[in-house]
Amino acid sequence: MAKLNSKLYWLLFLVKQGFIHSFNYKLMYTFGSLSIILVVTSITLFSGISEYSSTLVSRLAEIQQAKIDILIDSNHYYLNYTEFIQNTNVVDSNAFHTFRWISECFVYRDTNNETDSIIKYSTELTAIDNQRELEMDFDTDWKYDSIPSQNVILTSDLALSMDVSVNDYISVELYIPNLVQYALNQTQNASLIQKYSQHSGKCVLINLRVFDIVGISGSSKFGEASGKDTGLIVESKYLRDLLIQSLHPFINSTQFSDEFPSLDSISTQILINLKARSIYQSRDFRKVRSFLLDFSSKSISSLNYVQFRTKLPILQAIEALQFISLFLGLLVTLVGIVLSVLAFVVLQSLLSFSVDA
Repeated sequence: MAKLNSKLYWLLFLVKQGFIHSFNYKLMYTFGSLSIILVVTSITLFSGISEYSSTLVSRLAEIQQAKIDILIDSNHYYLNYTEFIQNTNVVDSNAFHTFRWISECFVYRDTNNETDSIIKYSTELTAIDNQRELEMDFDTDWKYDSIPSQNVILTSDLALSMDVSVNDYISVELYIPNLVQYALNQTQNASLIQKYSQHSGKCVLINLRVFDIVGISGSSKFGEASGKDTGLIVESKYLRDLLIQSLHPFINSTQFSDEFPSLDSISTQILINLKARSIYQSRDFRKVRSFLLDFSSKSISSLNYVQFRTKLPILQAIEALQFISLFLGLLVTLVGIVLSVLAFVVLQSLLSFSVDA
């Protein structure tokens, strides 16, 4: 009886140990398999991040620079955008383009109380072709199909400083003697030229209603390379008539309204963005630079001006953000090494356990 009990005890003990051993084996096998799957997935994920780091950098650059690939700045001279689009066929099939007219100005809030002190704020007024810029998709958050005549959009910083709200009226002082002199010279009217010369040192005044207030902080619609000091945004097709009307106190503006140039013929900036955005996804930075420089040279060949500056905002931003791409590459390499070592240790442990079993 004692021998039977002893054999039964050892049998139960062996069954118990076998069950424990089998459970541990399955647990270790499951843990090892999951660990290997996790390591392989992580390595694949980080390799993908490394592969698309150039795309990430290019997208960040586009956000900073509002998708402005080429910016031609007049450098205080006038750029004839009309002539540009007539003579530049290389752009039409490969890129969108538009112009902006920018002028320094003083702006202050209208007041009916003569005792109130007037505080003038220095800023820049930017006239845009709103419909054209919508087509160019400079800012996906821009919600205005049009800016009505005699209306202006204010940036939030300027509106806060001036303490104005939507539907308030503001006054804008523009000093544009060169522009008016250019217009008068087109008339070849000696009496008008002489009359205006007596007032050429004065500013013209435009009264505008605040259509809306937007938050523009160096990026968004204008980018860091264009209009970073912009406080006022108006529709270009309406500004010409407002400028002509503002000259009436000095001279009879109707006498040369036909000769007064359209803003696109005296633009201060020409902006170009490529239709194919994939160029920036190339990992070969020199190839991207070469393409943009070549395209820029062909684009400006028809302008025939010496005094203008050409910028490549997105390319410059990518160059500035290159350290992010390098950092991501280094991080991925280090993580890959750590995960590879971890995978090796897990496999060794699993194999050792299998041999012992």
